[in-house]
Amino acid sequence: MLPRLPRGQISDPRQATGPRPRPIARPLYIWAVDALYELIESGVYTAGQSLPSEGELAAYLGVSRSTLREALGYLEKDGFIVRKHGIGTFVAPHTNHISSGLERLASFRSVAELAGASVVVMDRSVSLVGADESVAEALQVAPGTELVRVEITNALDDQPVAYLDGLIDRRWVTLEQLSDGQGSLLEFLCQYTELPVSYSRSELYAVEADGALAARLGVAEGKAILNLAETVFSDKHVPVAFFRNYFVTDCYNFKIVRRIVRSGATFGEPSREGNAVSDQKHQEGAEHGTI
Repeated sequence: MLPRLPRGQISDPRQATGPRPRPIARPLYIWAVDALYELIESGVYTAGQSLPSEGELAAYLGVSRSTLREALGYLEKDGFIVRKHGIGTFVAPHTNHISSGLERLASFRSVAELAGASVVVMDRSVSLVGADESVAEALQVAPGTELVRVEITNALDDQPVAYLDGLIDRRWVTLEQLSDGQGSLLEFLCQYTELPVSYSRSELYAVEADGALAARLGVAEGKAILNLAETVFSDKHVPVAFFRNYFVTDCYNFKIVRRIVRSGATFGEPSREGNAVSDQKHQEGAEHGTI
C-alpha cells in the first residue's frame, strides 16, 4: 500500500477511486507534479528508491494515467526522477547542479533542498522603502507607497548562487514578522498572509551584473546573470508582492516544456469561433500554473 499523501489530502489511498476535483485556475498535471514533489521532498521516497507503478500512483493521486505521465515527464526533465524502460521509475541521485521547471511556483530553497543541496542564508536584511513607478504599477498601488523590502542572498557550498529582492505591500505583512524570519519568503507569504498566494506573472531574461550585484553574488562585474522578475498574486487575483530574483547559472537554471496549441482546424482553414475561444481559455488557465 502506498504511504499517506502529505498534508492530509487523502487519508487512505484506497479512497482515491475516482478523479479528484480539478484545482481552480491550475492545470491538473501541475497539481500532480506538486503532489509528487511532496512525496519526494518529505522523504517518503528517497534517492535511488523506485516509485510505485503508474497505475498505483494514478489511483493514489486520483488522476488519469495520461495526466500522471505528463507530471512524471516534468519531474524527469527537472532531474528528480529517472525512468528505466522495462524496469521502473526511480528517484534520481543527488546532483551538484540544480534546475527547476518554470511550471511550478516554488522557492529556491525548496527546489535546492529537494535536489539534496544544503542552502545557507549568507545575508538577509529587511527595510521599508517607497514604491517606484514600475513596482507601484505591478502592485497596483500609488508611487511612493511604503513597502516592506526583504533582501536575501543564498549560497550552496559557501558559494552565493541566488539573490532575492522582494517588495511586499504593507497591508499583508509587518516589518516585525519578516525581521524575525529566516526561511523562504515565498513560503512565508503562502502560510501567513491574509490573502493566500496562488500564482505569479513573470518575466525571465539575462542581465549584466553591475558592481553591487557582482559583489553580492561573488562574480565578475559584467557577468550574465539570470533575472526572474515576478508579481505574486493571491487566489483572488490581488497582487501581494513583487520579486526580483537573480541566479548564477553555473549552478542553477530553469527548464520549461512548450507545446503547440491547436485550434482544431485543418491546415489552411480558418478556426471555428468555438475552438478559438476554447484555446484562449486553455491558454489563460495554463498561465496561472506557471511562474
